Amino acid sequence: MAVNNKKTRGRVVNRAELAEINGVSMPTIDDWVKRGCPVVQRGGRGRAWQFNTAEVRNWREDDIRAESSHTTHATKDELLLRKLAAETEQAELDLAKSKR
Repeated sequence: MAVNNKKTRGRVVNRAELAEINGVSMPTIDDWVKRGCPVVQRGGRGRAWQFNTAEVRNWREDDIRAESSHTTHATKDELLLRKLAAETEQAELDLAKSKR
């Protein structure tokens, strides 16, 4: 279902593809949408959700920065887990990019 989006970089993908590219579950994608993740087209009644991968990545980077700015009371273990999660997500994004 991937379609090139000529207006911005990235590509338009459905919800399942976005979850696979980011290495997360579809409920996580639903949570991202609730928190403000950009959507090209909302799904419903036979219409698939559509997301632009570049817009979502930019949003995720901003979201991660915002979350990390609230780390003044985080424990060392919590910070380490966040770092590992960010490194894993970056590796998965790099892998998805190389597969294109």
